[in-house]
Amino acid sequence: MNVDTHDHRTPETIDSLLRLRLLLGPDAAVSVTVRFHYDPRRPYGIDALFHADGDTPIRWSFARELLAEGLTRPVGLGDIQIWPSRSHGRGVVFIALRSADGTALLEAPHGPLAAFAAEVEAAVPLGQEERFADLDAALAALLDRRPAGGPRYRPCSGGCGGERGVDGDRSAERPAD
Repeated sequence: MNVDTHDHRTPETIDSLLRLRLLLGPDAAVSVTVRFHYDPRRPYGIDALFHADGDTPIRWSFARELLAEGLTRPVGLGDIQIWPSRSHGRGVVFIALRSADGTALLEAPHGPLAAFAAEVEAAVPLGQEERFADLDAALAALLDRRPAGGPRYRPCSGGCGGERGVDGDRSAERPAD
């Protein structure tokens, strides 16, 4: 007899609204509100949504493991780096973000960020993410993607020879042998 050991229940999303300091220079910083978001249906990633003056939030997505490890040691290469430190006698976590548009250095309070990471870990333990990932839905979404206003790509039946390719366009036909 086959026994299904997969837990089909998906934990709820986890959100934490934190005030971070955007460091502008040695003695200059501004407060920025950041919502850290975890959706167990996307179990490998965390989103950080930066809210600036009512505009659409700016979203940075990164591996949840990067955040978990960055609470205790420096991690990350390239676009996102995270490391623990102390500032004014309290535990903080620095988050460096780099893009083509520039760089940002943020200082987050260690306690609340660690509490968010612990809540994520309790909901979906590290190394158990595949139990919660809906790979069928992710694959279906990837196969259904197309550029805005562009054609929908789909496989053609019968080897594609002499058939219409992309949305009936003959330019996608396979060349004759």
